[in-house]
Amino acid sequence: MAACAYRHTCRFFSKGRLDGFSGIAGLFEARYCGSDYTSCMRYQIAEARGFDSVPSDMYPNDVARARNLRSTAV
Repeated sequence: MAACAYRHTCRFFSKGRLDGFSGIAGLFEARYCGSDYTSCMRYQIAEARGFDSVPSDMYPNDVARARNLRSTAV
């Protein structure tokens, strides 16, 4: 499976949210930006509502926040 289409433009990694936590950042990136990107909540919101609708501070595994974003009107 290919990598996430948003991999190089995702604000989660470019805004320095995980500075100082390179191990965790690497794990998130390996799991959610690589082969399992469709399980990333950021990816799912980007696909459903548009890339600009994804909060920059939303974690890839933030299921509750993704559920809330999906239930609000666009």
